[in-house]
Amino acid sequence: MFIISGLASFTACGQSNSPKVEQASDDLKDNILDYAQTDTMTLKSRLLKGSEVMRRVVSNPDVFKLQIILTQIDNPLSAAPTLKHYSFHLRPEEYFNPASTVKLPSAALALEKLDQLRPNGVTEETPMLMEGNGTSCRPSRRELLPGSKEVLNLRNLILAALVVSEDEAYNALFEFNGRGFLNHRLNAMGYAHSRILQKFQPSCGQEQNLWSSEVHFQDKNGKEFYVLNRQQDSVNWGWPEMQHTKVGTAWRGASGETGPAREFRGSNVLPLLELHRMMTVLFHPTIVPKDQRFLLAPVSDSLLKAALRMKPSQTGIQKYLSKPYHEAITCYFFCGQNPALREPDSLEVYNIVGQAYGFLTESAYILDKKDQKAWVLSATIYVNQDGILNDGVYEYAKIGFPFLKELSQSLP
Repeated sequence: MFIISGLASFTACGQSNSPKVEQASDDLKDNILDYAQTDTMTLKSRLLKGSEVMRRVVSNPDVFKLQIILTQIDNPLSAAPTLKHYSFHLRPEEYFNPASTVKLPSAALALEKLDQLRPNGVTEETPMLMEGNGTSCRPSRRELLPGSKEVLNLRNLILAALVVSEDEAYNALFEFNGRGFLNHRLNAMGYAHSRILQKFQPSCGQEQNLWSSEVHFQDKNGKEFYVLNRQQDSVNWGWPEMQHTKVGTAWRGASGETGPAREFRGSNVLPLLELHRMMTVLFHPTIVPKDQRFLLAPVSDSLLKAALRMKPSQTGIQKYLSKPYHEAITCYFFCGQNPALREPDSLEVYNIVGQAYGFLTESAYILDKKDQKAWVLSATIYVNQDGILNDGVYEYAKIGFPFLKELSQSLP
């Protein structure tokens, strides 16, 4: 599908071998990977050969707030893979709600923080108790996996957040990291337009989101041996310049009342280009300088990647989660979240998804070891025909999931 001549390659040492392109998109002025990308009629014409749903979405990319990025990787298991990058209707400056895709950097940075604590005897399996600050938006004491009877530790939180996308697990990771640490590291790694500013808890105001939890680590006998102090973030991280931050025509309140369009300025931000870069760098870190990579010990790197690939039945914590989850719950590409479908056996798929307010987003690293190829595919689509946010009426099943499934099945 995405076979276009005259596109850039990006070598493992981070040096661009890009030929000149006749016409570069204006969207690429903020291209943090520094590779040439163009919207081309060749790509569009191939997408338009798809199903009725595919043709409808591609013909109306503004209506569906569609963005697609594909990185094709040749010889991905070698020391010097070759990366070629393609995009369609890329709009880095246009806001979309990232929803649960922020769980990827949150989990990765929690593991970074854990690695800093390992000299003190803390591991991903260490039981921990989280003390809040007594505010109404979170428990003052949390010692179990949210919504379960399972002991709280970082491994379980990361599996719950990434494998089945549990929001309470993300909230706990946010409290463990702290807003300051999250955004300091994102900024230091070059994710200049990403902000993780809030938990998925409507009752939490700005003040409550400023605080990390006090974390008490315990040995196998329940004896406390290390305490991570509570901290307040005093930095004003600002908000990147984004367009179309008011989404929809109206907002449905919890009691059924309808108000004006939702203003998302000040909410979490993770542009598709930066999410795509994050996924690419995670699996091919040498394409960027060392200070732009996650600083993960091998055991943490392995846990993160395992969680991105794992299915609910493989976690060992499925029985403890707040509800049962089917195997395709976070499989939008290839499965369209259909419980009866699976990814192709020939592929290893590592992914993160987001679903909220009519937005569906996925970024996936897709590896074919047999044919020595890999892809990073990222896409976001907005399906909200009535324009009302928070009313639960979206075209996920009719348009969104079928589109993403067909898109992934069209890989070259």
